Amino acid sequence: NILDGVNDNRKEVNYYSDCYSRLIQMNCQLLEEEFENVIMSSANGNYVSSNVPGIKDEDSNFIIQEYLSSSFRRRNYIEFDEGKFPVWSYCYILFRSGRLPELQSYLDKYEGSLKGEVSKLKHFLAEYRSQKGNLPLDSCQSMLQSLDLGEQDVDVFKKMLYCVLIKSQEVASEDLLSRLGDYLWFNVSFFVKGEKSIKNFGLVEDMFCI
Repeated sequence: NILDGVNDNRKEVNYYSDCYSRLIQMNCQLLEEEFENVIMSSANGNYVSSNVPGIKDEDSNFIIQEYLSSSFRRRNYIEFDEGKFPVWSYCYILFRSGRLPELQSYLDKYEGSLKGEVSKLKHFLAEYRSQKGNLPLDSCQSMLQSLDLGEQDVDVFKKMLYCVLIKSQEVASEDLLSRLGDYLWFNVSFFVKGEKSIKNFGLVEDMFCI
């Protein structure tokens, strides 16, 4: 009968939707693994210790080579804590390479001068993971308010990380999408563990006047 046909169609749609979601998830994981390989392979052996417990030499040296000792830093604002460590860039590369347990551990242990803002990210990240990538609108609003500092500059990595978490199309810096893998990951991440939120886009448009 007609009702059975409708139910069969729904099952088929759900099946293909699940397959699509798994495919997107796999692609995102591959892009994250590729980025981690880039980090590990870019090391030249002349390590500069970050003097921060738990930070891998490969990660600190990637940040130095790619972001701190290049034209990237002249074009983008990077915030440091009292120990002169670029907290947000480190958080970003952990998230970008899919190392969420490492990121969560770092946020749990952080006691530096940016602890207040780091604690907010810790909360947002825990919610992001528990909600399978779909943050509630009130959390999205809170994240956007954290980026609204008036005349004060916002760290480029913090802004990019927050925009990815709320599935915003706002690009904090084209420099962060200079590699093909970065560009693909940024776009694929919108569809991982949930669809884009049109309501979220509205919040972003209001905040950044897109």
